[in-house]
Amino acid sequence: MASCVAVVAATVLTRDIGYILDTPLWVDEAWVAVSVRLPLSMTDDVAVTTPMGWMLLLRGASALPGDPLRLVPLGFAVLAALAGWMAAREAHLRWHPTLAGLVGGMTVALSPALLTRADLKQYTADAFAALALSALAVRCARSRSRRDLAILVVASGACASVSVAGLFIAPSILGALLVDAAADQRWGDLRDRAIATLAAGAVLGAYAVVFVLPSVNSALTDYWADLYLPGAPVDAFEAIRHRFARVGPLVGGDAVWPLWYLAALFGAVRLWLIGQRVIVLTWVNLLMGLVLLGALERYPFLDIRTSTFVLVGISWFAGIGFLHGSLLIAQRSLRGALPLLVAGLATLGLVASAAWPSIWAHTVPPLDVRSQTEYVVEHRREDDVVLIGLLGGYGAAYYWTGAPVSVEFTDVTATGFITWPNDESVVHARDRTREAIGAAVREAVETARRRGADRIWIIHTHVGPTEWGAWKSELAAAGLELRDVDVGVEPLRYAEL
Repeated sequence: MASCVAVVAATVLTRDIGYILDTPLWVDEAWVAVSVRLPLSMTDDVAVTTPMGWMLLLRGASALPGDPLRLVPLGFAVLAALAGWMAAREAHLRWHPTLAGLVGGMTVALSPALLTRADLKQYTADAFAALALSALAVRCARSRSRRDLAILVVASGACASVSVAGLFIAPSILGALLVDAAADQRWGDLRDRAIATLAAGAVLGAYAVVFVLPSVNSALTDYWADLYLPGAPVDAFEAIRHRFARVGPLVGGDAVWPLWYLAALFGAVRLWLIGQRVIVLTWVNLLMGLVLLGALERYPFLDIRTSTFVLVGISWFAGIGFLHGSLLIAQRSLRGALPLLVAGLATLGLVASAAWPSIWAHTVPPLDVRSQTEYVVEHRREDDVVLIGLLGGYGAAYYWTGAPVSVEFTDVTATGFITWPNDESVVHARDRTREAIGAAVREAVETARRRGADRIWIIHTHVGPTEWGAWKSELAAAGLELRDVDVGVEPLRYAEL
């Protein structure tokens, strides 16, 4: 129990909780957050690739005071570390389970890939699902009981509801369990596991058909195009090698990440040798499946965000490898309990050194539509007009709590929808093109004249050079001279008529 408490404490203390909870939501978070201000019946319509269960957890967290939504990914980071602790213990019940659990949990808690994920996304839930189901897989392989298989099937469905990774890791586990039973010619186990596979397949398939596949659109596919794998084998191999090198620092830190890949391979070999072949086969299946999905252009391969669970899993295997390797070396010259102590300290030291640059990491993009929106709501005159850029609409709709949210379904963005505050003073640009921006500017001027207003506030965020050039050109064409208000990281702008 002490090792479990230490893992939880390490997870919490290595993250800047104040920063996580106080930093404004940026665009990719705001379109997720705005769902809590929509009717519950619309949750599925705006979930896109965010799992439904995770979205419902956000809705529950929104009832807490302040701006509490990032408590959900933070909570899953803690659960992921505990799952790493459990998976390591389950795999080492006959080999120093307390020390193995401590190393497994700490490796996950201090994984650079997990430390840098403070954003309002399901990536920490992905890591939890992958490791929690891996722990259940080890238990199923050991007990060979129908009860544990039933728990695994139910857990697979539950994890898929909060994590995209659940859709990948569960089939990988069940495939590994089938191979394990067939290899030893345990036909009774094979039958039971085949039934469990069919049951899980039905549950996960139904979930994917109802909630996941309908959200995949051409804009989303185009967005991930650069992260798919080439069709030619040689090009695909080179792309895979390059991706592993690119994400290496998120596995083992900036300096010695190649060593972590070697340690992960050694950890997998050692687990196999101590009889834990199911968890090794699970992750081999998973990686091969992700390569196939990348080649079929169905999932981005080793993206630093969507593949967080893969990077954390590799770190977990590396932690196990470091522990076994350190113990083998220490046993050559030390006796008694000293080899365990030295191996544990050496492994935790390696884990901490890799994590050090990422502790209390501030990785949320510095975009601030919150301050702009709150300033406008507080300082605007009754007849003022508010012009909101396309991407600013998500955050403005979330933070403008005094107005309901308008939603329009469109293929302009990868999310498949746009939002803005439903207020008669608000004009929202429907695209980032010059034509759409010009139309929005002209509508804002006409609205201001109709309302007798002499001021137009302009809220926008995540504006690139091309889009900003279009804004300046169209505002100048309308005879509007911009002035800045320093409210935060991004300036709020307004124009007098």
